[in-house]
Amino acid sequence: MVKTLLAASLLLLFTVPAMAQDDFPRVEMGFGYANLGLPASSASDVQHNSGFAMHTNFSFTRALGIDNYTGYYSLGSGSNLFTNIFSGKLTYRSNKVAPYIVAGLGGAQVSIQQGGYYYSGGSSLATRLGGGVDYRFSDVMAFRVDLSKLQMHTGCATVSAAGACSGGWIGKMNIATSVVFTIMQ
Repeated sequence: MVKTLLAASLLLLFTVPAMAQDDFPRVEMGFGYANLGLPASSASDVQHNSGFAMHTNFSFTRALGIDNYTGYYSLGSGSNLFTNIFSGKLTYRSNKVAPYIVAGLGGAQVSIQQGGYYYSGGSSLATRLGGGVDYRFSDVMAFRVDLSKLQMHTGCATVSAAGACSGGWIGKMNIATSVVFTIMQ
């Protein structure tokens, strides 16, 4: 029993420094600008909506992690769109550049301003599929460019002559740029 405990302790002493050499950001937060395209009067007419983006990343390994994307967009006329999407994230890390892909599900909510009051325009399912690249300035800071298709499920995309409502998805490309800070290495 003592020999087994001693062998396990020595093994642990040798593996801890080896684990420390596998340096990569385990927890990151990024804050920046986002621009989401949404259909305007017709499917071919796209309205670009500016907003705020926040990325929170948790990496389990050098390549595999999760990403929480939060976006807050102004839709004009006092209306706003809030999205919160959890995604799986696959990253290829090198010294300075780390390209990645994401795919996830979450929620979206529209708030509409009427007469000085904000009303909920409803909550819906949201999806995100895309990728991006991080450029590392140092161990604690990077710059991120993210291109993804962000879509929300709407209650009525089209209404037939009989008044039947058929659901649909709206959303176009979302472009986000962020300054990313490493919280835990």
